[in-house]
Amino acid sequence: MDVFCLDGFINEFYVSSENKYYTVEAFNLDTYKPYTKKYPKAAKLIKLLKDLSKVLIPEGVDKRCFKMK
Repeated sequence: MDVFCLDGFINEFYVSSENKYYTVEAFNLDTYKPYTKKYPKAAKLIKLLKDLSKVLIPEGVDKRCFKMK
């Protein structure tokens, strides 16, 4: 059994397409880094956050938006 301390960061992803809106919330993504095989959805969100930061930070988005820890 894994024990997690959930007292940190919340990452929210908002996606829209025409009249449909989707929201995905992730709590303390950094906690799941050592367990990417056990939590593949968290691994995908970690990768998405990292990829988005590479594009959006140079465009002026505050790097704090991409913090996981």
